[in-house]
Amino acid sequence: MNDMSINFPDEVIDRFNIEGLITSPYKQTMGWVFLSENKGDNIILRIFLIDRVCESISFELNRELSAFIFPTRIEMKKFYEHLLNMSALEYMVLLNDDNSVNFH
Repeated sequence: MNDMSINFPDEVIDRFNIEGLITSPYKQTMGWVFLSENKGDNIILRIFLIDRVCESISFELNRELSAFIFPTRIEMKKFYEHLLNMSALEYMVLLNDDNSVNFH
């Protein structure tokens, strides 16, 4: 699915930058959107579950799954690129590691 439409509430559009979005290769009505925001001296990357209800063309925000804090946008971008290639096991270990992001 190349042309993806997501209905974001206005407060989300005003507050966040869209870093990326993907749909599930197994369930075309489910996906994830990656949103970032500046908080003080840090960048927060938030991962939200999105879903499509019934026969709707657009996706809706469902809920926030996790958030990661970075000191710079460059580090956040590196993590985002790495995240897209992580195994499920690697991601679960990361979630249980106090949100400290260390990867090689």
